[in-house]
Amino acid sequence: MMTTWCCVAVFLLLHFSHYGQGCPDQCQCYSVTKVICSSDKMSSLPDSLSSEVRELIVVASGMTHIYSFTLRNNERLTKLVLLNTSLQVVSPGAFFSLTELQELEISGSKYLKDLDVETFSKLGNLRKLLLNHNGVKSLKEGLFDTLHNLETLQLRGNGLTALPPLLFHNLCNLQALDLSDNSIVTPGGSFFQNLKELRSLRLGFNQIHSLQPDMFQNTSHLREIDLQGNRISLLPQEIFAHLNELEDLNLRSNHILGLSPEMFPSSLKVLNLKQNKLFQLSSGSFRSLPRLNVLNLSQNKLSVLPEDLFRNLTSLYHLDLSENHIINIASTAFSGLSKIKFINLESNNLSFIEVDTFRDQKDIERLYLSKNHLKNLPYGFFDVIDFQCILRLHGNPWSCDCGLVYLHEWLEYSSKTVEDLSKVYCDGPSALKGQSLITVDLDQLVCLNSSNSHQQTQTSCPQPVGKGEPSAKNTTLCSIEEVSGAFSINCRLVKCSNVKIEANFDQADIRIRISPSCGNKP
Repeated sequence: MMTTWCCVAVFLLLHFSHYGQGCPDQCQCYSVTKVICSSDKMSSLPDSLSSEVRELIVVASGMTHIYSFTLRNNERLTKLVLLNTSLQVVSPGAFFSLTELQELEISGSKYLKDLDVETFSKLGNLRKLLLNHNGVKSLKEGLFDTLHNLETLQLRGNGLTALPPLLFHNLCNLQALDLSDNSIVTPGGSFFQNLKELRSLRLGFNQIHSLQPDMFQNTSHLREIDLQGNRISLLPQEIFAHLNELEDLNLRSNHILGLSPEMFPSSLKVLNLKQNKLFQLSSGSFRSLPRLNVLNLSQNKLSVLPEDLFRNLTSLYHLDLSENHIINIASTAFSGLSKIKFINLESNNLSFIEVDTFRDQKDIERLYLSKNHLKNLPYGFFDVIDFQCILRLHGNPWSCDCGLVYLHEWLEYSSKTVEDLSKVYCDGPSALKGQSLITVDLDQLVCLNSSNSHQQTQTSCPQPVGKGEPSAKNTTLCSIEEVSGAFSINCRLVKCSNVKIEANFDQADIRIRISPSCGNKP
């Protein structure tokens, strides 16, 4: 047994020692089949590669040319990657011998300005072609005509302004096409008409200002479309409707003014409309999207939302409405959205929220109400919300009077779930202005209008309820009157209550407490 192990060890040692000795300078041979080379002093591809090598990766080299003879002894390569090189010229026959090549990447070669139409003509087995962030400003008709097995094509960040109409015509098996970060203005419908297997199309960060209605007519298997960072202002009504497998649509950072009713397919799961110019939405904008999980409408110009805008979004768990101009949220706006985990209403113009607005969001995990115009929250507001929900309340002009008693008492038990609680400041009354709410005592939250004439302030004195209990109507109504310096407190009990009235005098050690009793009748 020992003799067998010794023979194996000697064989492996001799094998790898022999291969290590044959590894080219400035390269590392990670295995018999994989070599990585990196040096700015490397002026050409290594010519002493073993015939066993299948993957060759060259990074940050000083190589400027790939000649027709450079790779003639490496016909068994299946993967060739050239990253961040000084490459300027690729000879038309440079890859003619690489008939087994399945993956080719030439990226980060800013001095590479042109590719001959024959460059890839012999690469019939190629599955993946990445040509990103080079200096190529235009592509010739026919450049990809022989790549019938190509599945992934990336042309990102090349400064392309226009494409030949039939450039992708023969790529019948293409599944992913990335044209993002170029300067394309108008992608015609003919560009994609033969891409019937296409699943992912990325056109983000171009100069596209309009879309043809038939642009996606023959790409019915699309699952992802990225059009972010363009100049699109109008979406043709039927442009997406027939894409029954579309799941992710990114229209962020455009100039979109409005949406047609039911323009999106029911298969959609993620819809990003952030940073557009939407100022009004119809009740049918998202009517047919029962599978939608994520909806981002932030950084638009919305001020009013239709009451039933989100009614059919029964699978929604992420809703972002931040940085709009919303002044009011209907109490039924989120009805039926029982799966939602995140609602962002930050940076709007909300001054009031109904007590039962989030009654169906019992499992919500994050609720952002910061940077609005809220002065208080209605009694019972948090009763239906999970006690572990993360909240943001800062940046509102909180009125630290009797109307904030409920929030103050709720914070005594739930302060750990409020982010930046120390930044929740009182905006009034003047004696408390600028003071952090957590430093305000409960007995400072009073409603009092004082003057030499007869004044009266009426407020409710609700009692806190436990989580899960229904929000009851206020059972006690009290008013404070001041006439020529004399104060009186009048309370009306709507029904029997355990209300207690306590008066404290700062200048003397006097405390008056009244606990009225009541019978069985209200």
